[in-house]
Amino acid sequence: LGISFSLVAIAVPVELNPATAKTSFVAVGKPAMLRIHGESEGITSKLDADKQLVSGTLTVHLESFKTGIETRDGHMKEKYLEIAKYPDAVLTLKDVSVADLKPGAKKDMNFKAKLTLHGENKDVDVKANIEAMAGGTYKVHATSNITLSEFKIDIPTYAGIKVADSVEFEVNFQTK
Repeated sequence: LGISFSLVAIAVPVELNPATAKTSFVAVGKPAMLRIHGESEGITSKLDADKQLVSGTLTVHLESFKTGIETRDGHMKEKYLEIAKYPDAVLTLKDVSVADLKPGAKKDMNFKAKLTLHGENKDVDVKANIEAMAGGTYKVHATSNITLSEFKIDIPTYAGIKVADSVEFEVNFQTK
């Protein structure tokens, strides 16, 4: 998210290194001993940096999520996420203030973003850590907790085990 900015008011595209772009989630079951971890590679970015503000979207194609169990993946995608109708999750950033960091410097930040998931648009709180790397690139790690019911997603249940309504998401990427 951080880019070395000039004082010229021209929006500069923020490109992601596709090899580093990953999204993951952790859903805890009831009983709590069950933890479902899912991961997706690849994030589509349409972010622009203007001075020290970043705006735009990060899109995750939900079809790419895998939990390690093919049957569970099918149920998650078809029954709960309904990817035929809602194929993507989109996080929209608007004027997120970022620091002009020197290589090796890190910054923790909190901001609000809009998440579109399952046909619903909701504001979410995002916690992010940005690290400036050599060569003008940046490493970003961001997390957010969402409540499935707020996005009108049925709570997954199987054999008496129910997934908690709150799910934690992580997004990791490095800019080019």
